[in-house]
Amino acid sequence: MNFSEMNNYESKYFTIYEFVPKKIIDRFGKEQSKRFINPLVRITADRIRARYSAPMTINTPTKQARGFRDCDSNVGAGMSQHRFGNAIDFNIKGVDCAKIRADIISDPDCWDFEFITELEDFKGMGWCHIACSGWGKKKNGLLIYGR
Repeated sequence: MNFSEMNNYESKYFTIYEFVPKKIIDRFGKEQSKRFINPLVRITADRIRARYSAPMTINTPTKQARGFRDCDSNVGAGMSQHRFGNAIDFNIKGVDCAKIRADIISDPDCWDFEFITELEDFKGMGWCHIACSGWGKKKNGLLIYGR
């Protein structure tokens, strides 16, 4: 996939509402709101959704901070990768989050996970958190928080 294809990537499984809060979309519109979420995150979400062949939930009408978090959001850390549009939190119906994290950790360079650079793996987490950031995964390995 070349840069232009990446930048213009249209998700197969998700709408922009699942990556960006409704208040941002209401302000900027659907097309302009795509700029708030890294295209590598959209690509990776589609690949993960296809890998597990089950519905995957990011943002919902009642949970609006699982993708991009604007500067007014009081959820999470101030410098979270969510604030840069580089991270999502998600669940996959019928698939234990610990299994998904273990799959990513065991083969972080496979095609489905190739753009994931950061992962949270805290004990008792009931969701998955991934980031496609500027972390140098090839040089430094997958950055795992919570271990």
